[in-house]
Amino acid sequence: MAIKDEMQFVTFTLENEVFGIDVRQAREIIKVRDYTKVPQAPFYIKGIINLRGQITPIVDLHALFGMPTKDLSGDSRVIITEVNGETVGILVDSVLGVQRIGNDNIVPLPELARKDDDTSIIGIAKKDDKLIILIDIQRLLTKPSTAESLGEVVKGARAVEAKARA
Repeated sequence: MAIKDEMQFVTFTLENEVFGIDVRQAREIIKVRDYTKVPQAPFYIKGIINLRGQITPIVDLHALFGMPTKDLSGDSRVIITEVNGETVGILVDSVLGVQRIGNDNIVPLPELARKDDDTSIIGIAKKDDKLIILIDIQRLLTKPSTAESLGEVVKGARAVEAKARA
């Protein structure tokens, strides 16, 4: 069995930075549409959408990364992923596409730049004189505080939906 010497990443922008997630973690990419705000939701939950009959929370990566929130634009997209069996969307400024990046162009995040036990940043890729911050969206969204909040939002939205059908 051959060892893969490159990986594919969906690359996207937040502010002026380029990020990437493993293409296997992205189920689909959709345009931003109307979403429902959820009262008392965590600060990084933009709202929820009904994606083909499934309640899907939308996580604002700006807020989660401590960046100033930004108004939506025509380039804004939601990357749909699955976390612990739940569909979750992540809101980004724009999607650049899929990039093939050789493993020899990926370096670990320097220790000084690492926050405590944050393992959601898997490395920095160098591609065409640009730096791409590579994140593991599964790890990011399954941190105990984040995962619990996502679960509560989904559970609450489903309860409201069930009442409406009754």
